[in-house]
Amino acid sequence: MTDSTSTQTITQQDIDILLERLKALRAEIQTARKAISPLEENLKLAFEAFQIVVGGARRHCRRLQAEIGNLRTRIHSLNGQDDDLLDFDLIEEDTRDDVLETTQVEKDPEAVEKDILYEHLLNVLDSIDDADLFANLQTLCQDPTVSLAEVLEQSPWELVWQARPVQESLLDQHRRLQRWEASLLRQVETLTRVEDRLRNDSRYGLWQQQQKGAEVWEQFLQQALEQQEDQNQELEAELETLRQEWEQLRSALL
Repeated sequence: MTDSTSTQTITQQDIDILLERLKALRAEIQTARKAISPLEENLKLAFEAFQIVVGGARRHCRRLQAEIGNLRTRIHSLNGQDDDLLDFDLIEEDTRDDVLETTQVEKDPEAVEKDILYEHLLNVLDSIDDADLFANLQTLCQDPTVSLAEVLEQSPWELVWQARPVQESLLDQHRRLQRWEASLLRQVETLTRVEDRLRNDSRYGLWQQQQKGAEVWEQFLQQALEQQEDQNQELEAELETLRQEWEQLRSALL
């Protein structure tokens, strides 16, 4: 059976139309990044300001909850409901050191595409005039934590996107650009999810309170601190009750 794409006719007009779509996607990604970056920083700063006032009480709450959980488990065990929980000095995780990973991992398709991009850079960039640019993009291509889309975002439009090596046909260029388009579409989806996640982040409510002004923010912090301290008092009372119950059970076993 003949591969229909092998006989597909691609014109320069097809390339230009595809490049226009890619340019629009790049602009969409840049806009998304401009929205995400300050939002991430604002949430970080709002949470840090919150922690300065309430953080100590919140940490104390977690310590109380941990001790309450520990005591409940001990009491549960001494009541004879689980003999295997008598030793609480060491709680070890199952690190599964005895399990060997034998699955052979194939090369990530994203890494393959970055290798192809690297070859493209070798063909279209000047080894002297574009030396610094090439070195930067080469580093990004070789970094496994950097996606193909992120490398493409850093690639100049005329020098990389529009350029076609002499040995590359219009059909091959079109296929390459289509793969780049797919990568940019995935990046748009990723950034959209990131923005949605940030807006659903628990810190987002803190930032919204902070945006209402210094006086409202200060009142909010004090109210949050008072609520946390009230909860801590309740936990301390519960902990004291459990300590007494624990001592009574221990004494009954002696």
